[in-house]
Amino acid sequence: MSQDGKSVSSYYFDIAKGMTFDGRTLRMPRQRITLTCTREYDPKTRSLYRMTGKIRGQEVTGSSLFNNTPVGAFAGTLTDATGKHVMTVTGDGVVVLDGQVIENYVYVPMMYILAGPLPGTTLTPQPVIEISFGHAGTQGMAAIVTTGLGTTAMKTFNMYQVPSGS
Repeated sequence: MSQDGKSVSSYYFDIAKGMTFDGRTLRMPRQRITLTCTREYDPKTRSLYRMTGKIRGQEVTGSSLFNNTPVGAFAGTLTDATGKHVMTVTGDGVVVLDGQVIENYVYVPMMYILAGPLPGTTLTPQPVIEISFGHAGTQGMAAIVTTGLGTTAMKTFNMYQVPSGS
């Protein structure tokens, strides 16, 4: 987050440090941050999402034209055209690619982008996987997956929802 538009502070969500999120309000007591997120359409700004709260005692407000969507909203099974890659997303946000769970990922809920360590790799630095979730009309859910980001083994492929009964 940035309060001056120049410098940025980042925090990992950590329950052990007293951080909580009830699906609507994020509380970070040590950082003196409380933010409430509300989905509501504002016809004046055309925003879909509103945030209000306090950061270090200062009142803050914000809005976005993007719709904040949790990973679990993309629950289902997707595959690439060759059938070589299969990805499953569960309703509680577990993401499995080719039989391996993507651990410790970072997800941007307003842009539907997930990034994390490439499962099954142990190199240092560890290769990264990036997934951009979306919808492909009649093909249902879709994802653009880039594996091995930043390495010579980088590959990008598209995945689509597996039709029912397949």
